[in-house]
Order: sequence, then C-alpha cells, then structure tokens
Amino acid sequence: MVDTEEIKSIEEDIKKSGFPLEIEVSSVLRKDGWDLRNQAYYMDEDEGKPRAVDIVASKSYFEDFLGHNRLRILLIIECKKSQKPWVFFTTPEERKFSAIPILTIKHCANPKLENQRFYKWIMKSLHYALPYGRKRAIIHYEPFKAGEGREIFEAALQVTKALNFELKQDMETSPKIPITSIGIFFPVIVFDGHLYECQLQNGDTKVLSTDYVQYLREQRELFIIDVFTKQFLLQYLGIINKEVEALKASLKR
Repeated sequence: MVDTEEIKSIEEDIKKSGFPLEIEVSSVLRKDGWDLRNQAYYMDEDEGKPRAVDIVASKSYFEDFLGHNRLRILLIIECKKSQKPWVFFTTPEERKFSAIPILTIKHCANPKLENQRFYKWIMKSLHYALPYGRKRAIIHYEPFKAGEGREIFEAALQVTKALNFELKQDMETSPKIPITSIGIFFPVIVFDGHLYECQLQNGDTKVLSTDYVQYLREQRELFIIDVFTKQFLLQYLGIINKEVEALKASLKR
C-alpha cells in the first residue's frame, strides 16, 4: 500500500535540503560540457574519516602546452541552500588587493611548470585578478542565528579539504600515467539564498546585495573561494571558459 502522506513528507523534506540544488547545478554543468563526479569521495585527514563533497567538475584539453599534453580544470563545488542570508565583510574600495597571493592558485604540473607566461596569465587574466574581483571578502557572518551560524564555515571547510585531497591525488598519480599534465583547481560554493556584502565606511555599516564574492580564507594555507548564487552560475562558467582560452593561448610555444 502506497503511503501518500509519507511520500508528500519526503518531497517536502527534499525541497528544504540542498540536494535539489546539487541536481540543478549538475544539469547546468553537464550542458556546458563538464565531466562530473557527484558526492565525490575524499579523506578528511584531520578527522581520519571519509567524506564527500557535492560535485567535482572537470574539463580536459589535449594539446601541446609547453611540453605538457593535457590541461585540466577542476571545480570543487559545495551546494548550500538557506532561508537565512549569508553576509561577507569585504575590503573597502580604497584597500583593494593589488596582487594575488600566488599560493592561493591551487595548481600542479608534471613535469613542473616554470614559465613566465603562465604566471602572467594568473596576474592578468585569471578571474581572481579581474577588476570586479579584487574586492575580497575577509570575514563571514550569518544573521538571525544568535551567533550560532556555521553553514559558511562548514561549506568552506568542505571545499578546501576536498580540493587538497584532489590536488594530492593528482600529484601522486601524475608521474605514474603516460600523460604530462597541468591541473588548476578552484574551490566553489553555490548558494541558493540571499547573498550580501558588507563594508564599514566611516563608522557606518553598508550592506549591499550581490551575486558573487571572493572569500579569502586562511586554513593552514590561503584559499580564495568563489561564493555565488545559483543565478550567477552560467555567468561564472562563462568567465572560467573565457580565461581557459586565454590560458591555452599563453601556454602555446
């Protein structure tokens, strides 16, 4: 006998979770040509237990890139949905970062890549360095939770740990396969909810609605995490695809 009330309760519970968002994001990524691993395994070395990140999306390009025959782009993605808004305190306009800490660009290459054109691309063409992206979030805040909000903290922890696991796996396996590869890894949080940035200007608090922030987070090492609403996803993928073409051109002999 079919329990229609239970089915209805399950459907309502699913709608409240972030799971449908993962499905929606996955659909957009597939249409844009990305290969996906959903609920991708990684080992949490701090806690010594296996976990999963929502999506690992990758694109591979097979050409001659300064002696390397594959360029691989990975997006490590956590999907979050909340009825409560997310707020990020950003650096004011007059204190924009003038340069990207190179250590925040998570990449590996086999054999090791020492090329000025690659680093020039990082400083000139990577979306971390574009004019609209230089204003970085440095503190997060979750309003209306009596100081108990941990969603942003947990999501950031998830994507950075999963990224480091993927990076370590690539570094260990690359020398064992007949492919000379360059890999670039981006931590991403897609948020279904209201996203705001906040600045303190002359003692006043100014809150602005936004679709995208770059969250500069220190967790033993520096990361820049792309945090954006689901409405910004297509625009974000357009940014990534455009800069990959610039990178491919910069790595040509």
